[in-house]
Amino acid sequence: MTPPLVRLVILGLPPSVNRTRRWSKGRGFDPANRRAVEDKEAFEGEVWAAFRMAYPGAAPLAGPCSLRAVLYPPNRRALDGDNRDKALLDALRKAGVIADDNNRVLPHRDITVWPEPRGVARTEIEIREWSE
Repeated sequence: MTPPLVRLVILGLPPSVNRTRRWSKGRGFDPANRRAVEDKEAFEGEVWAAFRMAYPGAAPLAGPCSLRAVLYPPNRRALDGDNRDKALLDALRKAGVIADDNNRVLPHRDITVWPEPRGVARTEIEIREWSE
């Protein structure tokens, strides 16, 4: 197995994107969802800071790459990992880790929610070269 091109540990979990794009009764963006948008932007900032500290001056990966991410929840509350995938991929793209979040750059994605709580919420990310 090849060593990872990028390995990051981020404290916290990617937020669910279910509420970041919700519209209020067909009249536009619901300001009550502002906190969800702020949470998403804060997570993107955490990923950006971790990547820039660990890999200063690194260019975005153009692929093809394999992404493996494990989300460790702080408690036993059920998480819907599908709702967090988009926020994680957006954060990696905005931080400059990957050039794009399409299937040409990331043809293989494995994003797992760990079933047992580990105390402190964190997200572990590994990106490797992908070969069929």
